[in-house]
Amino acid sequence: MEASSIFSGLENEGMKTLNCTLKIQSTWAYEPLIIELKPERVVCCMDGAPSKTVNFPGCKIIKLCANTDDSIYPMHLTVAGPCYYTKQDKKDFEIMMRTREQSMLMKLPYTSKFDWPDYRVIEQCPKCCKRAKTSSSKDRYWLVYQQCLQGAA
Repeated sequence: MEASSIFSGLENEGMKTLNCTLKIQSTWAYEPLIIELKPERVVCCMDGAPSKTVNFPGCKIIKLCANTDDSIYPMHLTVAGPCYYTKQDKKDFEIMMRTREQSMLMKLPYTSKFDWPDYRVIEQCPKCCKRAKTSSSKDRYWLVYQQCLQGAA
């Protein structure tokens, strides 16, 4: 990846076309928002199994909204808090965040009309683009995620 690139290296072609990056740019400022998610029943979609409804107890999250110029699609980061990243987490993310090609290799149905960046986006720091490593120890990471752009061109 070139140092001057606005991209992290994991964006798909559609994201690049729309200048939607997974990498925080050094010139951006962020406006923090505290959002309260109310308790409710939510549907969890399952691969190869019926969806199930579960109780979500509610929580507060911090959302960072980037002030970008008009040439880059705005980035919104959600700070989910400290976590541990285990080998089982990695396996789960590999299945959840699979591309069409990875679905075919795994012999799993592909359930989206859009091709997502693969699971490595979960491991990648949005600032330095280094990847987190799984650990069985008590190494803690801050889980920060962003909503990926969906849409048909």
